[in-house]
Amino acid sequence: MGRNEQLTTYVDAEVAREIERRAEAEDVSASTYIAQVLDQHIHGEAVEEQAREHRAEQRIQELVAEARDEVSEATEGLEDLVAKSGVYSIAVWELVKDEYDDPHRQHALDVGTERLREDMDALDGDIESARTQSTTPSEATDSAAAESNDRDWDFE
Repeated sequence: MGRNEQLTTYVDAEVAREIERRAEAEDVSASTYIAQVLDQHIHGEAVEEQAREHRAEQRIQELVAEARDEVSEATEGLEDLVAKSGVYSIAVWELVKDEYDDPHRQHALDVGTERLREDMDALDGDIESARTQSTTPSEATDSAAAESNDRDWDFE
């Protein structure tokens, strides 16, 4: 470390005596002692900054892991549920497809698509509010029956 810049500073007498005492104890000049102390201080701050950054990175990784665990826990069993739903839908389709001609089947698909869109629009993308709606099972059944009666479900 080449020291070629001069820096002048003023300290009170007590601090000057302490610097001289410590410099003598280390067998260096006061100027060298001050340069070493400043260098250690500056490098110490850099190390502390790196440690803070490292702790921040660790915390971010912990939060990501927690989020991943929460999502995994929340979606546990959904694959099975979706698969069963698909199986049931296909089974129902297989049962009714021979009972109705193409125009009636297409009409049923169109009505189903429209109802799904209406339900999604009613949610306005807010799944949480749909889960917390306070309808009793009988209210839901009555509502579904009323909606069903409003639709043209005459397939014969």
